[in-house]
Amino acid sequence: GGAWQDVDLYSPTYEPQSVVYSVSGLTDGPHTLRIEPTGTKNPASADVYVGVDAFDVTGALTQAGPNRYEQDDPNLAFTGTWNVANEAALSAGTYAYTGDGSVTAKFNGTGVSWVTAKMPVNGIATVVVDGGAPQLVDLYSPVYEPQSTVFTATGLTDGTHTITITFTGTKNAASSDFWVGVDAFDVFGTLVPAP
Repeated sequence: GGAWQDVDLYSPTYEPQSVVYSVSGLTDGPHTLRIEPTGTKNPASADVYVGVDAFDVTGALTQAGPNRYEQDDPNLAFTGTWNVANEAALSAGTYAYTGDGSVTAKFNGTGVSWVTAKMPVNGIATVVVDGGAPQLVDLYSPVYEPQSTVFTATGLTDGTHTITITFTGTKNAASSDFWVGVDAFDVFGTLVPAP
């Protein structure tokens, strides 16, 4: 999350396996390195390509981006009655849905996405992050859309956060029912036991 640093990858001759950027002396713990093309170049270069050959890491490389947690993860806290559907197009092949309940996920990190199936029989849910104002999410779709990311909260301060999804008993006028479902959570961080 520090300031961007420009790295010029131009050379008049081919130089494979060049170490073009290095950082050391970091505190022992998780760190993130992000590389993005700028669309700019050295005046002597013929193009703007950016490449990656390898990373030399003092430590262990871990998964970048979000970690996926399925709807049956024991760290999730459910209220009400939840049913389970099985279908190959769903994340890990299963999906939980309710007509009266809620689910809370607690995580240490900086962001979370709610993944679910949108379909003609779904209603409207509320989403609350860290006790903030409820936000309505319409889960209706005229066609079946498995593994849809319907809500995302990013850029949170690195720490402990909660997300709660609640059945409202309301729906889009085009929907034939009120169901609310959860397929998975994609967490920029780690899921921990919810209260």
